[in-house]
Parts: sequence; structure tokens; C-alpha cells
Amino acid sequence: MIITEKFPQKSLYFLGAKLLENLTNENVKFTLLGLYESFSKQYKIEFKKFVLILDWLFLIDSIKITKDGFIIKCS
Repeated sequence: MIITEKFPQKSLYFLGAKLLENLTNENVKFTLLGLYESFSKQYKIEFKKFVLILDWLFLIDSIKITKDGFIIKCS
């Protein structure tokens, strides 16, 4: 894979992987805003980029939303 960004740490791939790590390491259920607050403390990103990361992870079946509205990692 060739990454053309000047700062790969700000790419969707990198941030998506870090978000999946957070969902794996925690045994806590996260709502959308709760997950954003937790994740944005580590990686200073805007909410719209965070939602784009969630969209990408959802499309590749890495995360799902429970009936209760919590975001979890797919196994």
C-alpha cells in the first residue's frame, strides 16, 4: 500500500487501526459521543473526521452498532 499523505498518522487507515485498538482493549460499551470523547483525547481530530473513520470501519465490517446504540468491534 502506498500512502501519499505527508503525515500518515492522520490518515484514515492509521486512525481506524487505533480506534479498533481502543475498542479491543476496553471492556466498556461506547456510545458515539463517548467514543469520540475518549478517542479525541489521544488523537486531536475533528468530529467529522471521526465519523468518516467510523463509516469506513463500518463499511469494511470491522465495527457494528448494537440495538442499544453502542459501537462495538466485530469479531
